[in-house]
Amino acid sequence: MSLSKYVARIMHPRPVSVIVSRSRTGEVNGCSVSWFMPVNVDPFIFSVSLSPRRLTYSYIKETREITLNIMPFKFVEEVHRVGSVSGRELKNKLVELGFELEESSVVKVPHIKGALAYVEGVLINELPFEDHSLMVFKSLKVHVDEKYFKENVFTEEAEILLHVGGNIYAKPSNYVRVG
Repeated sequence: MSLSKYVARIMHPRPVSVIVSRSRTGEVNGCSVSWFMPVNVDPFIFSVSLSPRRLTYSYIKETREITLNIMPFKFVEEVHRVGSVSGRELKNKLVELGFELEESSVVKVPHIKGALAYVEGVLINELPFEDHSLMVFKSLKVHVDEKYFKENVFTEEAEILLHVGGNIYAKPSNYVRVG
C-alpha cells in the first residue's frame, strides 16, 4: 500500500475544534482542527498541528494568542464550513459562517459562544515540519460548560463533534465504564 496525503486518517475519528486567532490589527479568523492534544498537565500545555498556509497560522504568529474551542455535534455544519473557506476570501469568516463570538477573560482573542469548553492560550514553541507546524501553547485559562462535564469527563449528552475524514463527522454514541 502506498502512502497518500490521507494516511493520517487511520488515526481518526478525533475530536474536532475551532482554533480562533487575532491579528495585530484586530482581525479575527479561525479554522477547524482535529490534530490537537494535551502535552503537559501542570502547567496545562497543549499542541495543535496547523498548516502555515492558513491565515489562522499567520495571526497566531503575529499575536501568539488563541482560543481552542471544543465544539458539540450541533455545530457540525459551521465547523465544516469554517475549515473549508479561507479567511483571505471571506472577511469576518467566523461570524459570516454562523458563529457568535464572545470576549475571552485573559487573551484578546474571542471564543465561540456555545462551545463545550475552550482554552485561552499563548504560543510558547513551534516545531516546523514539511506541510504542518506543531504549535505548542500554554493554557492561561480553561472554561468548561459544567452542564456537560461531570466527574472530570464530558457526558454523552455533550455530543462532542468528531472528525472522521473529509466531510464525514460523527459523535460518540455509547460510553462504557470498565472496572
